[in-house]
Amino acid sequence: MAKSSLFRWTKKTFLKGLATLLPAILTVYVFLVVFNFVRNNVSEPINMFVGKQLYATEWGRGYLNRQFEVPLTGENDKPLEGDALKAELKAKMDWWPGFIIAFLIVMTVGFFIASWVGRRIFRSGERLLTRMPIIKVIYPYAKQVTDFVFGEKEKPSYSSVVAVQFPRPGAWAVGFVTGEGLRSVKERTQRKMVNVFVPCSPAPMSGFTLIIPEDEVVPLDITVDEAMRFIISAGVIVPQQQLTEEGHTRLVELKETGRVPAADVQKKLQE
Repeated sequence: MAKSSLFRWTKKTFLKGLATLLPAILTVYVFLVVFNFVRNNVSEPINMFVGKQLYATEWGRGYLNRQFEVPLTGENDKPLEGDALKAELKAKMDWWPGFIIAFLIVMTVGFFIASWVGRRIFRSGERLLTRMPIIKVIYPYAKQVTDFVFGEKEKPSYSSVVAVQFPRPGAWAVGFVTGEGLRSVKERTQRKMVNVFVPCSPAPMSGFTLIIPEDEVVPLDITVDEAMRFIISAGVIVPQQQLTEEGHTRLVELKETGRVPAADVQKKLQE
């Protein structure tokens, strides 16, 4: 009995510690992945290019030698070249010069595109790209993604949260109304239709787009943020105003068994 209690206590304590540390660990991991990607694919190529251009001049060789201890000459008393120069630059040069140069290039391009002349030149270049084989298939879709993420135009928003029967009658899913259906479907069915996006759980970045009769959706009195928490948590986090009697009872049971802190349960019941 004592061993069983000790095992449960150890398991409970370990899971609490894991739940506390895991978000921070994942954050650091993602940061390191992004940092290494930028360093290896942006900063390092720029460093190689700039370093080679500098090393080609006498002044540049002296600068690289003073700042990064890149040798002035190789074994044959001649300036380094080829793979030997590349290896020295990669080993001796810090990552930050390439990063700063990349940042300045992006800022310069943004400043130029913000001007009237820059916009005209950029649009002309885009028209040229969209006429080139292969590139015309890739570029428009890549631009749609970047425009959605970084564009200043207002992004599409969900008008309301609803429940729909999906993927079969009797099974309900939470979705978002995104539009007013399609004309051809409305004319064929003679019913008012709505577009509903049903996100996948627990990763709502993808999902299903449905065209459903308006009278078959159930409006939900919750916000988009509350609906997203419900979806991402796989139904564990239920908005207070949508809790059923069974849901309230379940919270009380969790409080009594100690599986959820009493303060959290009390807060949830009083919301």
